[in-house]
Amino acid sequence: DTADIGSITQPDIFLVWEKNIVSIEMKIGIKSSLEQVMKYALLHYLEWQTSWVDKKSYLIYLWVWEFSTLRPDAYKNIEELRNAIDVFDVNHIKKNKKIDYAHYEKAIRTTLKNTTLAYITYEDIVRFCETHRDEVQGNMQVMKLLQWLVDELKDRSLVAL
Repeated sequence: DTADIGSITQPDIFLVWEKNIVSIEMKIGIKSSLEQVMKYALLHYLEWQTSWVDKKSYLIYLWVWEFSTLRPDAYKNIEELRNAIDVFDVNHIKKNKKIDYAHYEKAIRTTLKNTTLAYITYEDIVRFCETHRDEVQGNMQVMKLLQWLVDELKDRSLVAL
């Protein structure tokens, strides 16, 4: 009996390819929680259980400031976050009428051990776009897309002008 995938969490971006699953959690003001990391792991596990295709799993946080400001507990880096995940009690996840998270604890933990956790800032995206813009000068479509992304992030005050 598979849980209802739509009831687990609402990723900002959830991409599934032949060999990869990528969730991107875009944060602006609201902080993230360990509970949310567990829910993402379950989402990735259930995708695998649906497709039966082994894929690399990625959870990327996109945030305005330093990594340590992403969570109330202020983990300094991904390693500290992983250490906290290792001791997190799955029974503390808020109850959901459709999903018994404790039933999936082993799957959640196994998925997390095989998930790459990453963190980037909106500034990192702007730097990437500006650094690689010259490489695509012959492709107006890609150049416009990179410039649009930079302009959009600046217009939304997610990066310094």
